[in-house]
Amino acid sequence: MMDTSKGIVQPSLAARAFRAGKFRLGASFRFGRARGAFCHSGWCQQCKVALKDGSVGLACQISADDLAQLRPDPRWKGAVSYAARFMRPWFHEKVILRPAALQQWFLGFIRHASRALPLSAPTGRASSHGTIICDVLVVGAGIAGTAALEALQERGVDAVIVDESELTFLDHRHKFGNTTVLGIYRRGNNGEYFALCAKPTGTLEVLFNRLVLATGTYDRLLPFPGNDIPGIIGLHAFRKLSMRGLLAKNKTYAIYTSEATAHEAKEIASAAGVRFLYAAGSSNLPDDLADNCLKGVQITRATGRSRLQKLWFSNGRRARCDVLVVGYQQPRYELQLQSGQQLTWRGSGSAIEPAGEANFPVLVVGAAAGVTENIAEVTRSDVLAWLLDGRTPRRYAFEPLPGCENMDDQTIICPCEDVTVGDIRQALRDGFGGIEHLKRRTGAATGPCQGKLCHCLLLQCLAEGGYPPALPTMRPLIRPTSLASFAGGIENDK
Repeated sequence: MMDTSKGIVQPSLAARAFRAGKFRLGASFRFGRARGAFCHSGWCQQCKVALKDGSVGLACQISADDLAQLRPDPRWKGAVSYAARFMRPWFHEKVILRPAALQQWFLGFIRHASRALPLSAPTGRASSHGTIICDVLVVGAGIAGTAALEALQERGVDAVIVDESELTFLDHRHKFGNTTVLGIYRRGNNGEYFALCAKPTGTLEVLFNRLVLATGTYDRLLPFPGNDIPGIIGLHAFRKLSMRGLLAKNKTYAIYTSEATAHEAKEIASAAGVRFLYAAGSSNLPDDLADNCLKGVQITRATGRSRLQKLWFSNGRRARCDVLVVGYQQPRYELQLQSGQQLTWRGSGSAIEPAGEANFPVLVVGAAAGVTENIAEVTRSDVLAWLLDGRTPRRYAFEPLPGCENMDDQTIICPCEDVTVGDIRQALRDGFGGIEHLKRRTGAATGPCQGKLCHCLLLQCLAEGGYPPALPTMRPLIRPTSLASFAGGIENDK
């Protein structure tokens, strides 16, 4: 059962662990670095765990009564992870493995001896495939998505709405909760466009003429050593845990945030009875955001073995800290790029912002368009203008993330594959310029989060190396999906 902020029966394993102060849930497969839930929504893929019953999954997507379900990790595997720090990446088998006849055996041994989790057993469940046709597809059912749907209904537009959470709160004939849009496709060169979606029971094709994206934002990976330590969570996760009453008690909280999200963070903390001890980041933070409001000060390092323990600031201060909330965000851009828009990156620390014309009518609303206040009213106005003359609102610039210049070589740039900034710089010095070459040389942006955490910092490294900042091609699927979801019968929906 998926754990979201709407319509949930039981908290997830990751949420229960956070409430209990257990932030470390697993370890990275290469270096064995401690890993915990960052997003609590499934997209960061950092909380994959093995359970005692043999199943493997994301802790934030597994309902749990008891933390004892977690399978302990053998201590001896830490030695292999330590040795890996002095080796080339394991996927360069043609370089580090001799003789060639033993390559597969050696890779199998490494997988068994490393922190890599066992492969999941087949579920054996049947799945179905359905098709539905509409004029407008709305992706996302938060404040902006719901407001967009209401505006479309008032104008008599045939609309379908899909969202990753349960939609028990929404009264609409064509609503699909617990449904993830995996990508945008086109049938042939001149064919119709459709969105391929994954549901708990299988897949769904939604054929549409126009698209409204209320997909929101991602919280960004911070640009300093220790950025992957458990206890660092995104603002979205902070909101979700607060709404469920699952924030850890008797812990020291700090926040690193932009001006745009500072007020929201303050409201969430106040409602949950949590007080930030330190706040840093933007130079325009509200004075009452934290006991110690360090305006314009950067965090330069986070330390802790299995969980966050201390923060280091650019003004020379150090502070004990258990939980760091990240308030710097970027729009969810995958579906926009698949729709034909291009990438805009404004320079050091900037978020990735799609721009330009799409291949079909697309309207981006809410937080994904940079709107942080009066979201429902602004969205309704944008939808009505779009329906009237196809006009789309201007995009709002996201505040740059400070500290991206001259990042420390030990900074993790790709938590999925344990790739550091130093690995990227060495690859660039070796002549592997361009994002595609970097992917193949280092493994960055090839992990299960599919670049959502590392793309911005990768663009920063490319720019520093004198290469044009460019993303790899945004191909479906935008989320890891089991093959079982695509096997099954056909359902024809209207």
